[in-house]
Amino acid sequence: MLGKLKQRNKRNIWKKVKPRAFNNDSLMKLLLKLQNPQDIEKTINNYWINIWKETESQRYSQFSAQAYQTLRKILRYHLFEKRDGGIINCIRKEDDSIEDQPEKVNKLLAKTMTEIQIDDNWNF
Repeated sequence: MLGKLKQRNKRNIWKKVKPRAFNNDSLMKLLLKLQNPQDIEKTINNYWINIWKETESQRYSQFSAQAYQTLRKILRYHLFEKRDGGIINCIRKEDDSIEDQPEKVNKLLAKTMTEIQIDDNWNF
């Protein structure tokens, strides 16, 4: 029967599958726990502030792929900087501050590359 339908309606047999929207139950759980209705706006703002801080801290670390996925789900990729990872224009220091001055970024990047490539334990 499927074969006959396919022969008759070749174009109508296909169904388009749309990706699911970003859905997170943690915000809903926070809102359901609230006792005071005046705290709703504050709770929502704090939730998104924490999401953005976490994503920003992951962006320039070894978890950048997770940050990329989060931004892609939330922002639908069109607001994400396409150059991220291609050109290094800021570096996260050991004290968790972010350096964005080009001269200092270049020096820190050169230092990091030297540390990765040259090991003092070996003579070669």
